[in-house]
Amino acid sequence: MQRKIIDSHTHIFKYIAGFGEEGELRYVGNGMASYPTGKTIKMIPDIYKTSYVSADMLVEHMNKYNIKYAMLLQGNFYGFQNEYSYEATKKYPNMLKCAASYDPYCLKSEAIKKHLFIDLGIKAVKFELSVGSGLMANHPDFKLDGDLFLNELEFANKHNLIVILDLGKLHSPSSQIKALENIITNFPNLPFVICHLLAPKDIDYLELENILNKINKPNVYFDTASLTHNLADSYPYPKAKKFLKMAKEIVGSNKILFATDYPSCLKEDSYDNLIKLFEENDCFTNDDLDNIFYNNAYNLFFKK
Repeated sequence: MQRKIIDSHTHIFKYIAGFGEEGELRYVGNGMASYPTGKTIKMIPDIYKTSYVSADMLVEHMNKYNIKYAMLLQGNFYGFQNEYSYEATKKYPNMLKCAASYDPYCLKSEAIKKHLFIDLGIKAVKFELSVGSGLMANHPDFKLDGDLFLNELEFANKHNLIVILDLGKLHSPSSQIKALENIITNFPNLPFVICHLLAPKDIDYLELENILNKINKPNVYFDTASLTHNLADSYPYPKAKKFLKMAKEIVGSNKILFATDYPSCLKEDSYDNLIKLFEENDCFTNDDLDNIFYNNAYNLFFKK
């Protein structure tokens, strides 16, 4: 019987309108986008001959792989498209939910929060800190446990939101581990999802082991999006399997979320292989796989 799956980290976008440390990002054809510095990057996998990735395209992909639900996340790499994602959840209410993002430095941030989380009723908020295209690309002095962000966490706590954090690459200025310890301790009733298993490189095994031991709290979950990419690993993923075994031993299979970073994951790998990363890992029992692929994300994001 085919296993039920939830992908906890996906993206859709009507157009590429990113903004980061190298300025605005615009589509230039053939799946590529360009910064005003002249740098060009691959944005859209070759299987899509479009300048966008729609909810319809994602749902077609989900049906192919028996993906029951997907979480739509925002990212400044593509450009925030909160209402586009929200509209997708209304079109596919039994398959999609979304997290919204905003810049807390905006002068009208209170009005933005009211519209997204009270008027529209979105129940998860994502903040990306990365120096490439997150908050610290434009606000390099941002502090994860500073007064500004504590105000955002107070709002999330008051309105029963799930907080999704992308801290960028491990060891980068945005990877504020001590501050992360502070906020997850000071907000014990606020669920946190840490993206990319903290985005380690293959040399960071012992460092990540130390960090996971420190931040392994009841309110903290970890998604596994782009793990193989960040580790520069390829199928059958010996590096990623080792990191996942360590993560399971420390935080348990009930805190790990299957996630891929769709559609960018399809630029360099197959979705089948990303599923096999878990199914072919001897450290996971069938119960572990049920947790990682479905139960954890269902209880966190989708259970009514």
